[in-house]
Amino acid sequence: METSRSSALGIFVRTLVLLIILSILLVVFSTRLWIDIPIGYGFVVGDLIVVALAIMIIMKLESIVAPLASIISQELHFNVQKVGMILLYMVRFISLAIAYYSFKRIYVLLAVRILSPDHILVIYDAVFVVLAAYLVYSLVKSFTG
Repeated sequence: METSRSSALGIFVRTLVLLIILSILLVVFSTRLWIDIPIGYGFVVGDLIVVALAIMIIMKLESIVAPLASIISQELHFNVQKVGMILLYMVRFISLAIAYYSFKRIYVLLAVRILSPDHILVIYDAVFVVLAAYLVYSLVKSFTG
């Protein structure tokens, strides 16, 4: 029991440190102060780095759920499946927020060529509102159904 707790804690700490480093890099590169080398159509190299960092963070966030659920359930004597489910949906909301803020500039640069500039951000916001509503629906459904 103690070895599984220490193993889960070690995995959690390593993943958390990686997520903190990636988050710091995301904030630094999203300011556009660092790599502002144009690559065409309004894109800069920093935009691609921001997208890559955001994708890496979103992918790593999913891997923090299992060890954290194990630690919480062992310490507080809760059902590990329910704790894991709650943590998974919290991570998905965080991932959605990271995607919303990180991909907005790329979306605007791509969509301005196709859509009316007046409606670009309305469509972007609508897509993320629908995704957030679906996450809430899935969470409620998982606990009631």
